[in-house]
Amino acid sequence: MIQKAFVVCCIACILLSCAKNYQQFIPNYSFHSPDGKPDYANLDYWAAHPYKKDPSDSLPRALQHDPKADSSVDIFFIHPTSYADPAYPFGYNGPVDDPTLNAKTDYGSILYQASIFNGTGRVFAPRYRQANYRCYFLEDTTAALAAFKL
Repeated sequence: MIQKAFVVCCIACILLSCAKNYQQFIPNYSFHSPDGKPDYANLDYWAAHPYKKDPSDSLPRALQHDPKADSSVDIFFIHPTSYADPAYPFGYNGPVDDPTLNAKTDYGSILYQASIFNGTGRVFAPRYRQANYRCYFLEDTTAALAAFKL
């Protein structure tokens, strides 16, 4: 009986840890880029920015600082690619305005990596047309280089 309960708990932990927790945030992303290019004058094109509430603002209470305090440091954080779909639904580059990709980025690397810098300075993290990480392994190096250049 105890062994069965242990197996059930292990399976539940595996299934829950693989859940796409960012899915609940997808409706929050409604902007659209008419030409596919980021417009950095618009805060929607920033995954993290000091003038908007975003996941990089998340810090444990012990690390939080006075938000009114002026920082002498600006941090420009380039997040790793979140576009890892092996089917390449968008080609080799993910669109800058895709809600699923942006939620995955924000509630992945922005929340868990960029947020640590929030206690030190103002965090800026731009959205960009991410190259699929599988481009590192393409035999067609011309296509891979074009994806990285874009």
